[in-house]
Amino acid sequence: LRAEGDLLATAVHENLVPLLDRLVVDGHPVLVLEYVRGKTLREKIRSLEGIHLNWFLAIVRALVVMKAAGTLDYHGDLKPENVIVKPSGKVVILDPAMRLPDRRIATTTPHYNPLLLTDSKADVMAIGIMIYEILTGTLPFDEVPWEFAGRQSGGETQRLSLSYFFSYSPPHVLNPKTPEELERIIYRCITVPSYGLPELKTDLENFIAKA
Repeated sequence: LRAEGDLLATAVHENLVPLLDRLVVDGHPVLVLEYVRGKTLREKIRSLEGIHLNWFLAIVRALVVMKAAGTLDYHGDLKPENVIVKPSGKVVILDPAMRLPDRRIATTTPHYNPLLLTDSKADVMAIGIMIYEILTGTLPFDEVPWEFAGRQSGGETQRLSLSYFFSYSPPHVLNPKTPEELERIIYRCITVPSYGLPELKTDLENFIAKA
């Protein structure tokens, strides 16, 4: 919590929940965050309310700005429960993944960060997976490759595991109304290592402009 407090005190952005105070209660650290009125993206999905790609574009733009400013290199735990949509339509992201400077650690949700990444590619993958879930009503993966998550290199067993892992059903198979270009964006988010936040931002902007 202390590390998260330090992070939120530095990473100030209108699309990130603001930190109001840091307290110690009975010897334990407590963070006081601004109350954000609205519904989580998970609540929006479950109630079958309309989902807007502009929400994801706002998140990507915020992440690009904070990364460029050096205040938040990555969120690391993007998922529908950590995105609040205010009545105005503005989105606010919550609860960035814990990070400690002295060791590589991930406090994340593996179905949205399946390779336990600790860089901005984790956020790109999460956004692709969330859009996939909204289009199809399911997640692209039932399992995650725990044994190989986070490794930079490996042998044939690892390559076969990841190849199987990424053999998910294309969105159009589950939802024939899926736009072809949006399916390509999801594919790049999930499977192309070099596809980052700037590329995702450009692709979402172009897709929304044409819609």
